[in-house]
Amino acid sequence: MKKSKDYENHNLMITTYLGTHVLPSNLGRAFRRCLDTVEVDKIRFHDLRHTHASMLFTLRVHQKVVQERLGHSSITVTLDTYSHMLSNMQEAVAESLESAFKKESEKEPKITNERSVQTAVVTTL
Repeated sequence: MKKSKDYENHNLMITTYLGTHVLPSNLGRAFRRCLDTVEVDKIRFHDLRHTHASMLFTLRVHQKVVQERLGHSSITVTLDTYSHMLSNMQEAVAESLESAFKKESEKEPKITNERSVQTAVVTTL
């Protein structure tokens, strides 16, 4: 969007054509018009924030990074709000660990007798 000659940069993400704050009611109205235009389900503008956080957790982005992106005052706020996402990720973490252990065990030499065990231990040391 072109800036007006009267535009003042207040370092805001979403602004009016003058660079000032957008009233939440106006933002909501404009967002609903956009949703109508593209014919998608009705959601609140704030739901985009939750979707963003959920996507970050699904991508296994570190919780501290998610906290910073959302602007929460502490990691506790983030974890309290999105703890349900973390519990859903437990299975994925377990599967990743299982896969990693399988790959490591495939690399290890097969031990067939006591002499092989001694050789493996000495080689490892």
